[in-house]
Amino acid sequence: MGSRAPEIELIELEKAYWQAIQTKDADALARLTDETCILTGAQGAARLDRPTLARMVKAGSMALRDFNISGDAQVRLLGDDVAIVAYKVHEELTVDGQAVAVDAADASTWVRRNGRWLCAQHSEAIAGDPYGRDRAGAAAVAGHATQADALLDRIETAVGTLPDRAGRAAPIIGDIIAAVNGLRSLLGVVEPH
Repeated sequence: MGSRAPEIELIELEKAYWQAIQTKDADALARLTDETCILTGAQGAARLDRPTLARMVKAGSMALRDFNISGDAQVRLLGDDVAIVAYKVHEELTVDGQAVAVDAADASTWVRRNGRWLCAQHSEAIAGDPYGRDRAGAAAVAGHATQADALLDRIETAVGTLPDRAGRAAPIIGDIIAAVNGLRSLLGVVEPH
């Protein structure tokens, strides 16, 4: 690999790293990872050794079904043996049994040891408003939808099964939810859902 331009080689190694995660190939992951690797993302920061990283990829509740690294990846060589690769990525995942699509900006720091590039650090930032304002609203909407479903489950228990919630009955169900929310607000029991 050393005869190619380092920028091309590093982007190809970054893609190989993603492929190792996608196929849950712990051996390939170990070959591409420095002795310890620092990972950062929405869950925080962690320093992981090769065996721990391999176990996480094999046994995790997340499966990477597909990924696409943008064509405008940036590579910066900080010396002969240290480089940063940064890019946008689209991920198709299964997390706890649910399909999830993620757009993110990622960066990795690669170090060359004994002639081989190894990933020493990787970070991921979910795309969106840099201050998280778009996620706060989405979380609230998701929470309200969950609460509305729980309320409908309780109504169904009391009066029998309601027709398909997403089909023709959706407006009726919306009216029921609005009426229940109105009563709750009027009685001051809890905030409307």
